[in-house]
Amino acid sequence: MRTGAVQRSLTEAPAKPTYNAVILAVPHREFVIEGAQAIRGYGKTEAVLFDVKSALPAAMSDLRL
Repeated sequence: MRTGAVQRSLTEAPAKPTYNAVILAVPHREFVIEGAQAIRGYGKTEAVLFDVKSALPAAMSDLRL
């Protein structure tokens, strides 16, 4: 690991509100059940929610495929 890098476990919950963008690339049931509002909570106020798999209703994300 490079100097100064932060090692995180894949089982830890992501920090809130930290991110400029939140990408829902794999529609894990836990995140879909939480809903878009909870997922947006991982991002900053102006963060973009990109739903790659269209797992959420269209109006709930900023971008989707």
